Amino acid sequence: MTNRPTHFLIGRITSPHGLAGEVRLQPLTDWPDRIRPGLDCFLTDAGQTTRQPVRIRSVRATGDRLLVLFEGVAGRDAAEALRGRFLSIDRKDAVSLPENSYYISDLLGSRVEDERGEPVGLLSDVLRTGANDVYVVERPGGLPDLLLPAIRQVILSIRVDKGRIVVRLPEDTA
Repeated sequence: MTNRPTHFLIGRITSPHGLAGEVRLQPLTDWPDRIRPGLDCFLTDAGQTTRQPVRIRSVRATGDRLLVLFEGVAGRDAAEALRGRFLSIDRKDAVSLPENSYYISDLLGSRVEDERGEPVGLLSDVLRTGANDVYVVERPGGLPDLLLPAIRQVILSIRVDKGRIVVRLPEDTA
């Protein structure tokens, strides 16, 4: 699949914090501990069309958010201007995943086929649940989306390089 993202969003700035230029950051990564002082990353707009290099000066945790201070961002007004922006990193700086693990952004848009090679639809979303992920497959012809548990008995193979996922459909699937 040729349209793999070149960078990953790892956080979203929700609001300024205090007067010194800190911002509240909602982590969008399974590895929030990698968001640390000295990290070179990018401030990215919501449309992901612009990326501004930035370095993290300090980080501290507060509940499910991080309080982050960037080098060159001083004062509440400067922090307010970052509201709604995203923090991103280059793909080359991302965590290496174990075998049979995938970045969701690499899976989205993949063709989903059954074990006979018949098209089922396109992977449109991955829902993170407690027990296992659930793959949302957008089906053609106005059919309702298909929800497939991301378990070995259902997801038979994933070929990110080919943009293809082979599944065994549950018996009750129409």
